[in-house]
Amino acid sequence: MAGEPASSAIAPPRRDEGGNTSAASATPEAASSSPQASAAPGAPGVAAGETTAAEAAAAAEEVVPSLLLPAELAEAMEHPDLAAMRSLMEETPEEEVTWLREQGNIALKEGQEQGRKGQRRQQRQAYLKAVDLYSQAITTRQQHPDADIPGSVAAMLHGNRAQAHLLLGNYGRALADATESARLDATNAKAPFRAAKACVALQRYAEAMAWCDTALALPSVAPADLLKLKADAQSKLAAQQAVAARSTAIRSKAERLARCMRECGVRMGRAAYKELSGERKVWVDEAGTLHWPVVLVYPEAMASDLIEDVCHTDSLGAHVREMFGPHAPPLEWDREQAYSADSVQLFLRTSAVPPLPGNALVRALLEDAAGLTDEDSHAMAGGADDEGDDAPDWSASGEQQWVRVPLNEPLARVLTLPNHVVPGVPVFHVVSTKSPFYFTFTSGQWVPP
Repeated sequence: MAGEPASSAIAPPRRDEGGNTSAASATPEAASSSPQASAAPGAPGVAAGETTAAEAAAAAEEVVPSLLLPAELAEAMEHPDLAAMRSLMEETPEEEVTWLREQGNIALKEGQEQGRKGQRRQQRQAYLKAVDLYSQAITTRQQHPDADIPGSVAAMLHGNRAQAHLLLGNYGRALADATESARLDATNAKAPFRAAKACVALQRYAEAMAWCDTALALPSVAPADLLKLKADAQSKLAAQQAVAARSTAIRSKAERLARCMRECGVRMGRAAYKELSGERKVWVDEAGTLHWPVVLVYPEAMASDLIEDVCHTDSLGAHVREMFGPHAPPLEWDREQAYSADSVQLFLRTSAVPPLPGNALVRALLEDAAGLTDEDSHAMAGGADDEGDDAPDWSASGEQQWVRVPLNEPLARVLTLPNHVVPGVPVFHVVSTKSPFYFTFTSGQWVPP
């Protein structure tokens, strides 16, 4: 335009044949019309119309940034997320906490919406995002103690994060956040309500009821929900206490039984003949005397019998005479009627199983306890108080061999024979001296299956 000075624009850099970049000199027309284009009078080594090196470098600094930034990067610099981050960096701590809390609320609602759509993966991701945003807000407040962020806001952040943890199933963290929220703002009924929910999920029912009472003492938007939650916790607490009482009684019996066995010198191993003994278990009466179910195995026919109750102080002779006496019905498979009271002999196998030490013995007795439910097993999962290793000790079992049992000896003496370990219940193998199988058995030709 007429009257305006001539343009002083500098041409873009040019690459020489070697790939080096250098700024081009201004055109003669621009140089002659620009004061910066001419050397000062008397300047040595600079001809009129030439550009100095300093002027060329300054011109290059003005041109290079706009030429080297690609259009994609310039566009990325204007992306809304990046713009929001730049804006966030310039915000005050109060504004940053507010923005993070609002974004957390949005993520929490997004998770609930994804849940209604059945999108479980997206739902969980949204809840995790909410937890992260609330955590950032809490950290920002902690890093700026002088900022004007009241405790009620911090209580809200912990409370909202507690809700996100509840929805994720992180009940321990939910309880911690809800507890902190209640500490920061004792007037907010949502904090104890969420703490009560977490306690119910953690099976801490007494604490849940206490939290419900705390919430009910405050203005609440949902007293009916609180009353329902408290009733549920109370019902579950009663059931939990009943299980605990039953479990304590069962454990007490098992520990007393194990103690009686140790005092009698009986070594017990894991049950090896459960299918033959059925539901019958060893037990101890009020006088402290053991009572045993006894399994009789007939190796000749691979059949068995069960004597349901033999007192620890009784002998097996009376039971044998009753089972094989002249008035007893013959065994179905004993066609030769070789098995009679005067011909049968009983044998036990020593070291058939390794002995169980204290802890493992009590646990084995608990596993076999009659009426033991899954809830009982869970309640007693802590193990027994007895000392000792849990693993069976094969080194303490000795050599395996067949030993003939004296029928007139009390069971107490038979079960404490050297190297004998009771395989859950006493087991005796019965053979007859009148049967050809007797030689097969006593010569060691018969091997237990």
